[in-house]
Amino acid sequence: MTDTKAQTTPVVPAGATQGGEILKDTNNNWMEACVWTERMVLALVNGVKGGRWYSLMDKVFAPATLEAAWEKVWANNGAAGVDRQSIERFEAQEEFYLKELSTALREGSYRPQPVRRVEIPKGNGRTRPLGIPTVTSNCTSTPSAFGFG
Repeated sequence: MTDTKAQTTPVVPAGATQGGEILKDTNNNWMEACVWTERMVLALVNGVKGGRWYSLMDKVFAPATLEAAWEKVWANNGAAGVDRQSIERFEAQEEFYLKELSTALREGSYRPQPVRRVEIPKGNGRTRPLGIPTVTSNCTSTPSAFGFG
């Protein structure tokens, strides 16, 4: 009995690229350019010592990252979470809140608040639950979409 898996040649798409080649693309829609420093991109291209990242948390609490996250949260114009802090209220003291958040993340004292649960109507007359995080929680989770979280 022969192993058919060993005899078949894997199919590789014509447009396949090596891992580092995607960084050469000028349309990096999958990552937020403002949070990627030249040193970070070089580490991705060249690799890091031992081949492992040891901490990305310092990238999350960096002021530029939190500012970029806040801009995305602000643009979404979501509802207030369990703390009832609206986008407008956060915006009024944005610098203070972002600095406070950065400090809490850096010190390891940040604890996300629970999600506010509301029922929203569906098309068939029923409702479904929807979780609404706080503005601060959104600012901490948004960096994961920036391509390094």
